[in-house]
Amino acid sequence: MKVIQPIAIDDSDLVSSSIVEQLPAGSSAVTYNLWDAGTAYSVGNTVCWVYTPFSFGTGSPVFAVFDAIAPSTNYEPGKTFWTGSGTLPGSAFWRQRFSVPAWAAGKTYSAGTTVGRIAATTGATFQSLQSANLNHDPNSSPTWWRQATDDSYASWSGATTYALGERVAVFAGTVGQVFESLQAGNLNHAPESSPTWWSYVGSTYKTWASGTAYGAGDIVISLATHHAYECQSAATGKDPTDTANRPTYWVDLGATNRWAMFDQVTSSKSEAYGSISFSVALPSLCDTLALMDMTAASVHVQIASGGATVYDQTFDLSNNGLITDWRRWFFDPITYKADLILNDLPLAVGAIATVTISYPGAVASIGTAAFGLANELGLTAFGATPSILDFSIKKTDDFGVTTLVPRPFAKRCSFQVTVAAGQVDAVQKFLAGIRATPAIWQGDGDYAALWIYGFYKDFSLTIAYPTISNLSLEIEGLT
Repeated sequence: MKVIQPIAIDDSDLVSSSIVEQLPAGSSAVTYNLWDAGTAYSVGNTVCWVYTPFSFGTGSPVFAVFDAIAPSTNYEPGKTFWTGSGTLPGSAFWRQRFSVPAWAAGKTYSAGTTVGRIAATTGATFQSLQSANLNHDPNSSPTWWRQATDDSYASWSGATTYALGERVAVFAGTVGQVFESLQAGNLNHAPESSPTWWSYVGSTYKTWASGTAYGAGDIVISLATHHAYECQSAATGKDPTDTANRPTYWVDLGATNRWAMFDQVTSSKSEAYGSISFSVALPSLCDTLALMDMTAASVHVQIASGGATVYDQTFDLSNNGLITDWRRWFFDPITYKADLILNDLPLAVGAIATVTISYPGAVASIGTAAFGLANELGLTAFGATPSILDFSIKKTDDFGVTTLVPRPFAKRCSFQVTVAAGQVDAVQKFLAGIRATPAIWQGDGDYAALWIYGFYKDFSLTIAYPTISNLSLEIEGLT
């Protein structure tokens, strides 16, 4: 029995996401100030820096973004040991948010590759727009590189010439459709009716603005909560995140599409046509990734640390559990597993994990994406009893007509776990410490029915034998 406590993922940790989400209007380019030895930094300051990780005298330069965790001057981010010259080590003063390979002349990059590049006193990350990308400086080659953006999508204009890869939004009220330019010199081609010039990326909503008048039915999002809200009656200056304004003016619709996979509601899902890809800068050590309640055919997980790929695996989610004869093999529809837990992630500080969930030709979705460290409680005994708690409504009237209203359900399971005598006190303390705390309970590595994202309702320990004890657990899942 393993218990994984998910780490919180916030704005600074989500490096990128293929799911679009509108941010306030402003500069679309994300840049970071270059670290300066003579500047006094305060807690919370963010800088970028290019350094070479220590690897027995070798290593490739990486571009990294750091957050200050203590006041400092002349403490170089990325330097973790004293070299006898130069600036002082900075490991106690900076937390690395993420890192990518630093751009290098003479190296050929493929489409989609992300690099970091310095320009005078700032730095930024760029994504390659084409394959065979050789000796094109990201700072001066917009047809070859696209700078990372903050998702501020400008409204499309027929008078503007758009470059390859540039994105625009076409809004109807507060709802926007985002399109990406497929060609350079893109002038006066309406995105909705020009498939050779524009590719549909996804839909989003405008962010709430205090000076905007909203009417019933308008939907906005909040950057503070990453939730969407629907207007119930005319509202100006009524902040939807303020509970005093709900439900009179606004109704909370839950997490936005980009962030639904990171909330604690398994029935809310992040969705996108074809695939979902996201990159997370892991803020702490993790050895486990749980992807649950998916609709997908395959999953690709890649982890980079210090400019090098340390984990790269693709998983086929095909599920033949109900194929019992040749007729079903040929004629039954293809089905896929909904859950995947990986317990073998490398323990790398400041690593970036990139996850791609693919479902070609259909809508890919995921309910939970969680990273964490697994804690081993003991050996799960035979006799576990998985079930569900169904919140659907079933009513039968006086004439015998039954009405069914489907609603979410929660997994449930009763476990018996064998605990070594020397672990009893530690297990009891651990369970007491996570009471009323959502966690992922992995009863067994082979049965996804025994994987539950939820909390324990009750536990008891029986000192059964001199060398082993029995742990009884009642787990109830989140909806």
